[in-house]
Amino acid sequence: MNTGTLSLVMPSPLPTFRAEEPDRAFRKLMESIFKWVRRQSNDLSEAYLVFEPDGLMLYVLSRRQDYDFELSQQLSEFSVQLADQGINVNTTLLPATSPEELLTFFDPRQGPAIHIPAE
Repeated sequence: MNTGTLSLVMPSPLPTFRAEEPDRAFRKLMESIFKWVRRQSNDLSEAYLVFEPDGLMLYVLSRRQDYDFELSQQLSEFSVQLADQGINVNTTLLPATSPEELLTFFDPRQGPAIHIPAE
């Protein structure tokens, strides 16, 4: 008689991906971001998708010096839409800023960052 512990929980198999699936998901993410940025071009100047150690971060630069609460709400809604699609992207809205000030948040010369112009 075997006195070993029985497990009623079967380990789930690891998902397998075909080579083109991650590429397709990334293209879909970029397409969604480009479309959203272009639709908001009256309120924002540009965005940067930055690869950070904790995941993807989308920095959105407002055209205004003061905080744009309406644009912030739209950015939050966009983030939720992405999450509903299974895509987790952190977002941050920044006021209009100089390139030097932008370096306090991230340095696109030091790591992967995708520049997304609004126009």
